[in-house]
Amino acid sequence: MYTTDETAIGSFTVKRITDTLPDGTVCMALKPENWNEILLLDLDGASNCMLEGPDPDRSLRRLEALFSAGYAYGGIQRMAVGYRFPDAVQMLVDVRTAFASAFKEPAYTIAYGGSRGAFVGRFCMELRPDIFDGALVYGGGGSGEIAALNSKLDGRFVLNVLLCPEKPLTLANIESLEGEEEKIASAVETALESPMGRARLALAAAYQQLPAWADPEKEQPAADDYEEQFRQIASCFQFAQFTFGSVMIEQLAGGPVSWNTDTDYTDLLNRSGRKDFVLAMYEAAGAGKEGLEKDLETLRKAPRIKADPQAVAKAEKLLSYTGQISGPVVNMDNIGDQVDPDSCKYAYRKTLQKRGREDLLKVLWVKSSGHCNFTDGEVLESLDVLVNRIRTGGWEDSDPERLNALASGKHPSGAHFFGYEPMAALHEWDFENWDTYR
Repeated sequence: MYTTDETAIGSFTVKRITDTLPDGTVCMALKPENWNEILLLDLDGASNCMLEGPDPDRSLRRLEALFSAGYAYGGIQRMAVGYRFPDAVQMLVDVRTAFASAFKEPAYTIAYGGSRGAFVGRFCMELRPDIFDGALVYGGGGSGEIAALNSKLDGRFVLNVLLCPEKPLTLANIESLEGEEEKIASAVETALESPMGRARLALAAAYQQLPAWADPEKEQPAADDYEEQFRQIASCFQFAQFTFGSVMIEQLAGGPVSWNTDTDYTDLLNRSGRKDFVLAMYEAAGAGKEGLEKDLETLRKAPRIKADPQAVAKAEKLLSYTGQISGPVVNMDNIGDQVDPDSCKYAYRKTLQKRGREDLLKVLWVKSSGHCNFTDGEVLESLDVLVNRIRTGGWEDSDPERLNALASGKHPSGAHFFGYEPMAALHEWDFENWDTYR
């Protein structure tokens, strides 16, 4: 049963609705006095409303920025629902129902979220077009979880075959999250001890298309500064492995959902956009092109990993996309996300192309690094683009310089939009692939 009260969030006084579900999930929404009749619903909405997380001050600033623009904001917590994305969508719908009952029916309801919340945001548009008028998503995979996990598998497969055959990683049926993370950390430490190990770690990172600019505390490395690119990639490699997600998804699906039985690692490297970087690291190790080709041959001959067909069939329906949307989606993302590279985020465009819905997608690129690392100005300008599309039925001019100028005039944090075209994702898996894994 929802309760209604009033609370202070920074300098704002807001109306609040709150409920706690039997599994412990808190549901919450906040409405500012200057409400613009738009409700944002987020997988992490309740957590953010309670200023939970590693950076409460940043959460507070984001809420104040949203309230300053008149948005109501809310949602749930992600822990209990896990990767049951359709269930998460329904929970957000339930928050909206309670919000409308307590206050007023929103003029527009927008799915909003980053990282795992971006997956849920896309599913909101696919599963409940009757509720959600649009979505702003960032920092989460447009390729879906099946493709994302296959990409992660490729990188760890390289570690197993070329770097730690004596103490192999568990590439499927992971039983111990802590134990697996310790083994990955050990493999990375071993790789850093020798020039050849560094080259092979670079190869593993290339198969995951990890960004050259991975550290938000440092400047973007020059295109040919491979040493600095490697330092940044090495610092985030373990974080990028998404091991906890692999474990949770295997548990949800009832078995392993990643495979490389048909993977051509030479072809993958050629398409990765990172071959020059990898070759430079092999040359720095004294192995050169011949050493790289030898390692590629070793990978070609190595025993492969199989998935469980029944687990894949279950997971793909829950964790990959149909592209069946009828409302607009704005995908705002940066070029230096360690967890989910830009190529994977862009893959949703192909899914929409297959459905003839590409015109409903607007991709805005930000020149920055870090997972879900965006300024309030970037978020609010992206919301303005989306809301204008919902209201008018057409996309307004979203030239990066124009958006940056608008943000600098309204938001102290500014914005860093720019023109960009990523490499294609090495793995894709959507509705066209369902029920084809054998």
